Amino acid sequence: MKNLRLLPEFYRKEQIVKADFIYDEALISLVKAQKGARWSKTLKCWYFPKADFNLNTFYQSLKGKAYIDYSKLKHTSSPGRSAKDHINDYVIEKAKTLLLGSNESVSQIAYSLGFEYPQGLNKLFKAKVGISPSEYRNLN
Repeated sequence: MKNLRLLPEFYRKEQIVKADFIYDEALISLVKAQKGARWSKTLKCWYFPKADFNLNTFYQSLKGKAYIDYSKLKHTSSPGRSAKDHINDYVIEKAKTLLLGSNESVSQIAYSLGFEYPQGLNKLFKAKVGISPSEYRNLN
């Protein structure tokens, strides 16, 4: 049976549910047919806006065709931290990964993370990490 993981993420400042699975045309057709399914060239995956995603409907439509791991969707936020704090932490970790794992410019990375201008990423990165994204890339 095919495996599919549902992962919570943020993409372009929006909460999404990412469908993570190994390339399989039959599974792609099943996921693509779901209400709200979108393809992201940047993320290289199918995803759903979290606000419109119904886990039960998704699960029932793929039941018997794929094993669906949705355990990460059950994870709740720690108390005392705002959604903005969680988003900022996620953005910083994603930016670090992209800075070290790709040859994209800081501007391209900022845009892929949902910033309209690279200055937004630079400001957040400096506030959280203490140095600019370019300096971080050069350290490693």
